[in-house]
Amino acid sequence: MNLRPGSAEFCSVLVEIEQLHLRKTLDYGCDEDALSNIRSSSDVINVSPWAGCVLRISDKMHRLRSYFRRGRVEFDGIEDTLLDIAAYAVIALVLYRESRKSCPSSSPSPLTTSCGSSIEHVDFRERRPAPAARSQPT
Repeated sequence: MNLRPGSAEFCSVLVEIEQLHLRKTLDYGCDEDALSNIRSSSDVINVSPWAGCVLRISDKMHRLRSYFRRGRVEFDGIEDTLLDIAAYAVIALVLYRESRKSCPSSSPSPLTTSCGSSIEHVDFRERRPAPAARSQPT
C-alpha cells in the first residue's frame, strides 16, 4: 500500500506505542491480565475501568497545560506525555469495548460497574469552602 506523506511517521508512532505498552505491562500488569492495574485502580475510585483510564488521560493533559504555561516540565517530557495519552486512549477504547460486549443492549456508563448497576457518584472537582456567613445588622 502506498502511504501518503505523514502516514509512515504515524504508523511508526503506533509501533512505538505498542512497544511502550508491552514494556509497561511487565511492570504494571500481570501474566493473566496486562490491564489488571487499570481495572483494579478503577475500583478504588468507584468508576468503570474505561472511565478510570480517561481520568489518567486528564492527568496527562494537566501536565501539558503546565508546559503551555511554564514552557517546561520537570519529569516526563512532552513526547513521553503525548505517547502516554495515546496509549491510555487505546486502553480506554479496549476497556470500553469490553464493557459493551458484557452489556450489548446499553451504552456503558462511566459510573456503573456492569450493565447499569449504579455505583456512588464521585466528584473530582476542587472543593472550595463555603463563604463565611455575614452577620445581619440588628
